[in-house]
Amino acid sequence: VFLHPLVRDKDGKKMSKSLGNVIDPLHIIHGVSLKEMLQILKSSNLDKSEIKRAEKSLKKDFPNGIDALGADSLRFALASYLKQGRQINIDIQRVVTARQFCNKIWHASRYVISNVDLHSDYSNGDDVPLVASSLQPTNLENQWILNRLHETIEKCEEGFSSYNFALTTDALRSFFINDFCDVYLELTKKYLNPDAQTEDLGVDPALKLETQLVLKYVLDASLRLLHPIL
Repeated sequence: VFLHPLVRDKDGKKMSKSLGNVIDPLHIIHGVSLKEMLQILKSSNLDKSEIKRAEKSLKKDFPNGIDALGADSLRFALASYLKQGRQINIDIQRVVTARQFCNKIWHASRYVISNVDLHSDYSNGDDVPLVASSLQPTNLENQWILNRLHETIEKCEEGFSSYNFALTTDALRSFFINDFCDVYLELTKKYLNPDAQTEDLGVDPALKLETQLVLKYVLDASLRLLHPIL
């Protein structure tokens, strides 16, 4: 259990019903319409002037209510705030960004699943993480992504051990989006899904197998690193 600092609104104001800036975590997780938020406000024990002020604030900050962003997105966003300081000025947009990251994980996983047999260890019954960790990649792209993964693991270890969870979330997001998705997955397509021109030249079966092994290992390791937060 980690008790995070005081959560304030995006402007740094302490949450108060009379200000209309209270954000219910369940509304972030499951979503809520502006109409529902206003109904909850009007059923409170605030006087009319406070309700009017709070209503104005809600309409300004959440004109379309709050989309269902999920518990994972909220948890990741809160963890990403945890640098120095004793308060979190939470902005819903940061939770939206975390949800987009979750979607990125889902799409990347689909790509790996469609190109790698997850039920095969590719190596005489040995455990895949063991095989991949002892693998000596011949391909530059595979060497590069494994090196970046191991650098990310070191940063995550440092972040978890020092309770600097922002260091961990930043390292994971940077690695998974910038290195794994934007660069490495694109580079693997020529080995796993060759087009007609490349196919004529032929793809080395050993290189394809090596790439599949590395893909599976990196995705597995990434999900394990993300698991304490997501």
